[in-house]
Amino acid sequence: MNDKIKNFPIYSDVIKSVSNMKDLTLPKFSIGSNVDDHVEKITKLFTNEFGWIPNIINLFTPREFPFKIYRVRELSSFTNTDLFTEYSYPPINKVGMGRCNFPNYPVFYCSDNAAVALIEVVRESDNPNRKYCISKWEINPSDEKFVFQSFLETDIPRENIYSELNVIQKNKINKLFANDLNEEMRKGLFEYLKYLNNVFISDKNYSISASLVHRILYPKSQFTTDMLMYPSAQTMYKGINIVIHPNFVENQMKITRFYIAKCDNYNPKTGIIKSSFLKYADIKKNQINWKNINPDDILFQKYVREDFSDLIKPNSKFKFYKE
Repeated sequence: MNDKIKNFPIYSDVIKSVSNMKDLTLPKFSIGSNVDDHVEKITKLFTNEFGWIPNIINLFTPREFPFKIYRVRELSSFTNTDLFTEYSYPPINKVGMGRCNFPNYPVFYCSDNAAVALIEVVRESDNPNRKYCISKWEINPSDEKFVFQSFLETDIPRENIYSELNVIQKNKINKLFANDLNEEMRKGLFEYLKYLNNVFISDKNYSISASLVHRILYPKSQFTTDMLMYPSAQTMYKGINIVIHPNFVENQMKITRFYIAKCDNYNPKTGIIKSSFLKYADIKKNQINWKNINPDDILFQKYVREDFSDLIKPNSKFKFYKE
């Protein structure tokens, strides 16, 4: 048995360690600082207190991961909406600080739900005239497994369809460590995971959250996490965000459709979002084939029902407006 696991603290000791961590002033990352040095400082704070940072991974094939993937950018940030690369992760020199990344370390932010992806970009904006590009992506069919992790070991509302993953994860851990950890140690591990997840989600300046992700997306070893899932703060944790390593995007994903839309209204308490579609596009002969929307466009209605099925009821009717 790994010594880190064998010596893992029991529940009461984890509670004390969590209290100790809350009393610390954790380092804040400064733009221009050495990323590896900062991540090492954060890592040592956790390992000195808890002994280790657990990485609970899952291995999936694309066939076992049939989710739709959506990414959103504000239209005004585009240089050329006819280039595929404009819809992907940003170039290194354009990468700023984010919840899951440091400057100059790109990641692909997205969601399995188009509305969540849109809300994450709209955020607090009250300008209904802002326009957004929604792109739909797919993972190429393959039997090759990829590495998946999540920060879902926290209290998320039942409306989040992934809330049951907590139970599945606990069952997996109980089974995995049944012979290595006693009940109090497993209870301590669950409390530690919950603390890590809460720290990740509540981190306002991203110094800790980006460090926790950097060590698994950009590790010094060859074992890299390909995809990470975490609750969406902008939807009050009712939806999820996904962050994907750029290499996985390049090697395993393709873009399939595009929409230009406006967010007319969003109520975070009810989760109701109202949006208007202005244009859409598919791909023809390696080109983005843009079309204006009109009432007779059956193809548009077909695409929308396929791509936004979780937002549209079967008997919904479409309304069309001229700008």
